[in-house]
Amino acid sequence: MVKIVEKLKYVREVNGNLFWAPSKRLQQLGFAPKPLGPKSDDSVAEARELIKAADEARRLEKTGEKPKKTAGHLKGSLEQFWHAWTGSEYFLRDKKPATIKDYWTAWNHINARLGHKVITQINVADIEAFDIWLEENTSPRTRKRSIDKLKQCLRQAVIRKVIPVNPADAVISRAAPVRYQTFFPNEIASLIASANALNMTAMGLCIRLTYACGFSPIDARALNSEELIQDRDGWHVEKGRGKTGVRGIWPIDQALAQAILDYRDSLQVDLLPKSPIFRRHIIARDRGYPIPWRDSREFSKDFSLVRAHALGEDETRRIMDIRRTYNVELDLGSASKEERAAAMANGLDKNAALDKTYTPATLEAARQARKKRIVGQEIRAQISGQNRPMSDHKANKES
Repeated sequence: MVKIVEKLKYVREVNGNLFWAPSKRLQQLGFAPKPLGPKSDDSVAEARELIKAADEARRLEKTGEKPKKTAGHLKGSLEQFWHAWTGSEYFLRDKKPATIKDYWTAWNHINARLGHKVITQINVADIEAFDIWLEENTSPRTRKRSIDKLKQCLRQAVIRKVIPVNPADAVISRAAPVRYQTFFPNEIASLIASANALNMTAMGLCIRLTYACGFSPIDARALNSEELIQDRDGWHVEKGRGKTGVRGIWPIDQALAQAILDYRDSLQVDLLPKSPIFRRHIIARDRGYPIPWRDSREFSKDFSLVRAHALGEDETRRIMDIRRTYNVELDLGSASKEERAAAMANGLDKNAALDKTYTPATLEAARQARKKRIVGQEIRAQISGQNRPMSDHKANKES
């Protein structure tokens, strides 16, 4: 009979022997099940160390923070080299926060499998075994990211003459499958209606904002009062993208702007200008009132509830696919590649003038791109059997 050891998470006792049995999510982070041996002070101590490492891995996964350095790195280990390399001023000097988070997310997997190994003793077989484990236990994107970061790390070890050759070069870094999914206007309307039906008002507004501006999820859910601006020609959002920091401006219609303002005014909290406006529909137990989504996982989980209600349990498209929908509609409306890059704020980093100064002409260009997008919406609406386009959850063609 299996008996769970009290106060030791993920540990089971079978006939006096302890077994480390991490959850499925921890296994995806690189923690493999293993026997700990007969129940003793040593096996219990090892279990506690594993629990501590697992808890830290989950925390880092949620926050994207860099693990703290400790004096406990095994001399000559991959872990020691990784910390020395990624902690250097040169490494950090031109890395954006999202890029650094990618490195440490990958490290959660690398460290669990290879971190303890002496770097000079890591061979091709070790890398192949790691790649096979990634393929069986993680997503294609996670696999590619982990292998790419490991290759970069070991390449630096070769350059610094720590190791003679890079064993990871023997493994092919397979590109993650390209996503082509988009939503039709009537499906966006269904998502918004379902969010409202489920009393998930903030999620509904985030979907509307994502569709209106082509935002990434982080850009929509993190909108604050300072970024919602009214000028003589109407409303627009002006903000830096959460992933890259590149600033952009996006016109929105009066109906969406008013809905956001009404939602903000309905909250039972006083918001600072830089505080996120949107809150989860769930009351935080320790606060007594709704709080913003803490991370992308919470946001994606809530979106999946809305998606299932609107489009069925088997639906797998993500909220990020709304951003791709925005680009497709611009393209169908004959917006140029440059116009689309500017509208989505993913090309401004190539133009120093646009990056530093946002003039009325820039805002006018965004409004012109919006007109072209409405043409694209009309085309997609006709394809999906709709008779009219939908912009910002409301058909209108304002200038």
